[in-house]
Amino acid sequence: MDGRAIPRRTLLLGALAGGALLAGCGRTGSKPDAAGAPPVGSQTAASPPRTTLSVALIGCGGHGRTLTKRLVADRRVVVSVVCDPDSQRAGSLADLVSRADRRRPVTSSDLRRALEDPGVDAVVVATPHHWHALAAIWALQAGKHVYLEKPATHSLAEGPALLSAWRDSDAVVQVGTQRRSHPGLQAAVGAVRDGEIGTIQHACCYSWKRRPSIGPAVRGSWPETLDPELWFGPRPVQRPTREQFHYDWHWFTGYGNGGLGNNGVHRLDVARWGMGLPLAPDRAFALGGRLGPEDAGQTPNTMLSVVAYGPRTVAHDLRGLPTKPDPGLDAGMLASDEVVFVGDGASIVVSRTGGRLVDDAGRVVTRYGGGDEDVDAISMHVRRFVSACLAGDRDDVAASLAEGVAAADMCHAPSALLRASAGTGRGPDPDAVRADVAELCGRAMDAPAGSFLAHVEGRSDLSLTSSTGVVAVSGDLGRGEFAYRDGFALPTA
Repeated sequence: MDGRAIPRRTLLLGALAGGALLAGCGRTGSKPDAAGAPPVGSQTAASPPRTTLSVALIGCGGHGRTLTKRLVADRRVVVSVVCDPDSQRAGSLADLVSRADRRRPVTSSDLRRALEDPGVDAVVVATPHHWHALAAIWALQAGKHVYLEKPATHSLAEGPALLSAWRDSDAVVQVGTQRRSHPGLQAAVGAVRDGEIGTIQHACCYSWKRRPSIGPAVRGSWPETLDPELWFGPRPVQRPTREQFHYDWHWFTGYGNGGLGNNGVHRLDVARWGMGLPLAPDRAFALGGRLGPEDAGQTPNTMLSVVAYGPRTVAHDLRGLPTKPDPGLDAGMLASDEVVFVGDGASIVVSRTGGRLVDDAGRVVTRYGGGDEDVDAISMHVRRFVSACLAGDRDDVAASLAEGVAAADMCHAPSALLRASAGTGRGPDPDAVRADVAELCGRAMDAPAGSFLAHVEGRSDLSLTSSTGVVAVSGDLGRGEFAYRDGFALPTA
C-alpha cells in the first residue's frame, strides 16, 4: 500500500476483494447455499457415518489448548496428532491429551505431517491469523474436514481462494465464531430476525477492553524450541520487534488482525446474522489509531469502523484504553461486549449469553435467554462440528465458511482502508466525522460516533491516523497487501 491519503467524501462504488462471495457461496443464514456448495445431504470423506473422528490439532497456543480440552471431553473424538512450530508447545499439548485420554498423540512441528496422515479425518486450525486460510486450503486439498478458528482469513484477498478450495472439496468446514451456539444469544438474535422491533437498518457493536502496552520495540527473538521457517510460513522470516513472541503477534499486521479481527469479529458476525445481511459490503469507513503508551504494536487499539450494505450499516466501536459506559448509549445500560440492533422505537441489545429489548426511554421491556449463563458455547460449537463430520453432512454446521469469510471481511475492509490512508498525520475533525457517519447511516449512529469522538478528545499528544470520509472499498483494496513466500503461495481462486 502506498500510504496516500484518501480524500474525504470520495465515493468509489465497487465491490470488496471478497466480493467474489457473491458468485454463490452462501445465504445469510448459518448454512452454505446450494449455489456455492454440494447439494444438501451430499456425503463427505466421513461417509458412511462413523462413530469416531480422528482429529489433528494445528496450533498449540492458548486457544488451541481451549479447543483441545473440549475435543478430548467428547468420547467420539481421538486427538491423534498435534502440530506446532514450537516443539515445546506441541509437547505440552500432547501431555494434556495423554492425561485426559490416556493416548499420547503424535507431535510435529510441521502441519503437513497431519495433512499427509491418511488416518486423520479432520483438522482444527488454531494458528496465528496469517496461517488460517492457507492451512485450511491445504487441509481441504488433502480431503480433511476443517474447524477453522476466527477470523477465517487474514486479508480480503484470501476469501475467494479459501471459498474456491471449499467448493472443490467434499469437506465439512465450520468457523470458530462460537457465539452462534449459545442458546440465550440464539433467542435474542431470533427476536431480531423475527421482526420484534421492525426492520433493522443499523447495528452498533461495542468492544471496550483495556489492553496493556506490549512494550517498546526491541530486537527480539523467537524461542529456541521454535522453527521460524514454519512459524512465519507465508510471511518473510524476520527477527521480531516485540518482547513476547507468542500471543503479541496479534498486534502486528503481518500476522494478526488486532482487536477488530481478534475479538470484534464475534460481534460483527452476530450483527450480520441478526440483520440477514448479504455477504459483501459495498462501502466502508474507518477512523482510528494505536493510542496510549508508545509500544511496538502496529494494529489500532482504538477504532471506529462502519461497513455498509446499501442503506444498511454496521458500526464497530473498539477501545483499548480505559473507558466508561456512556449514559447516552442505551440509557447507561450498555456493556462493553454487546451488539445493539436499532429498530422502530426500540432496540435489542445482544450480549454473549442473551439479550434485552429496550424502548426509547431506556426501559427493559423483554429479556431473552437467562438461566443459561454457564452454558459452554465452545463445547456446543465443537460438538456440532464433530456431529456434522461423523454424519457426513457439510450443511449441518453452526457457522459456515461463507459466513466466516463474510464476517472477517467486515474487519478487513475498514482495516485495509485505514492502512491505505496511513501517514496523513491529521487528527479527526469531529464535525467531518459525524457528517461522514451520518451520510452512511443517517442519524442513527450519531450518538455512537459522538461517544467515540469524546473518548479520543484531547489526545493531541497521540497519533490518530484517519481515513475520514465516506469511502467505498474498491475491488483492488486489500489485494497484494501481503506477499506469500515460495512454497507457501496462496492458490488463485
